[in-house]
Amino acid sequence: MRWPIVGRLEASQSQVQICREFNLTPSVVCNLWKQFQNTESIERKPGQGRPRATTARKDLYLFILMRRKRGATASQFSRDLYAATGTGVTGVPVSKRLNERGFFAKRPAVCAPLMSIDRTVRLAWNRVIINSRYLWISTWPIRILKRSIWYLLIIKRSHTTKTLVRSGLHCPGIVAVIGAVVDVQFDDALPPILNALEVEGRKPRLILEVAQHLGENTVRTTVLWMVLKA
Repeated sequence: MRWPIVGRLEASQSQVQICREFNLTPSVVCNLWKQFQNTESIERKPGQGRPRATTARKDLYLFILMRRKRGATASQFSRDLYAATGTGVTGVPVSKRLNERGFFAKRPAVCAPLMSIDRTVRLAWNRVIINSRYLWISTWPIRILKRSIWYLLIIKRSHTTKTLVRSGLHCPGIVAVIGAVVDVQFDDALPPILNALEVEGRKPRLILEVAQHLGENTVRTTVLWMVLKA
């Protein structure tokens, strides 16, 4: 786009018309014309742009820190770099430098604490599953009853009637999770949490029904069908 602008300026077209035609500010066209008159070129000068946040020696220091502290986060590495060299760098450049060498800083995981009802549900789940041959499933309610994943299921359900969630929670053996959220009104006492394991053809299917109390005689029931590997 620069050469057409210079060509129109050489053809005695005004800068105002060029700015309107190319939707540019007058300063851009003026600086481009001055650069062409002084250097007879419109290429960018070497070294222009934002300077590099860290030097090669500081990158090497980051790699040494990564080998010493493999469990640290990018923010901790940036603080250590500032304490050693006095250069303030955010966590984003630090992560990019480590990724260039194949290192990955640990990401801080924020886990919401479990409520009393969640602990009760998890304990009841483990007591039922402990006698089953699918012992590894006992780690699933620890992940699913945390508020971050719980809200994720409900938010996904609010857009469509049936939601198909792929196994992105790093839980081995699960092929797919199909969830549905239903608000139910009860006149009597609230129903207990139900879970059952059944076999559909050759693929075992785990049905989990979790009740979330919303108010008096009201519960939101989240039903999950987990298709397991045979």
